[in-house]
Amino acid sequence: GTKTEEKIIIYAEKIDAKNSIAGSWKSNYTISADCGTVSGNTVVCTLAFESGANVQLHSTLSFDQVEVGPPTLLEDEALWAKSIIDRIRCMEDEAIEKLNSMFSEVSTTSLRRLRRVMPVIRTKFDWDNSLSHHLDVLRQGHDKNKFKH
Repeated sequence: GTKTEEKIIIYAEKIDAKNSIAGSWKSNYTISADCGTVSGNTVVCTLAFESGANVQLHSTLSFDQVEVGPPTLLEDEALWAKSIIDRIRCMEDEAIEKLNSMFSEVSTTSLRRLRRVMPVIRTKFDWDNSLSHHLDVLRQGHDKNKFKH
């Protein structure tokens, strides 16, 4: 028989030249109606730039296949769809948690060794709050009031 699969793609990007940042978020999910499963991945790209220097992040997060159960009766389709949305929401939240953890670790280790005392823009950057700046940028794309699930 034929395998019934649906794809869901979630994409957002932000380019803020004034603040020298840009980034994108792309999630790809595969729903298998035959197996009753959801699997997927998220690709995040961010760039902070200024004249003569930039810092870039490219990360791919994969999600294991999870069981949601196949739709058995027509009445169950709405419940099945809600179950899929709930699983995807959990995967998206997991991706944000992993990125938050990674930013926290990177900002206290690697970025401190790379930072300039006086950036090219000639304004002292508050490196102790750099994590909150990156998390604010991420959260703007995941604000539940802006993007309804």
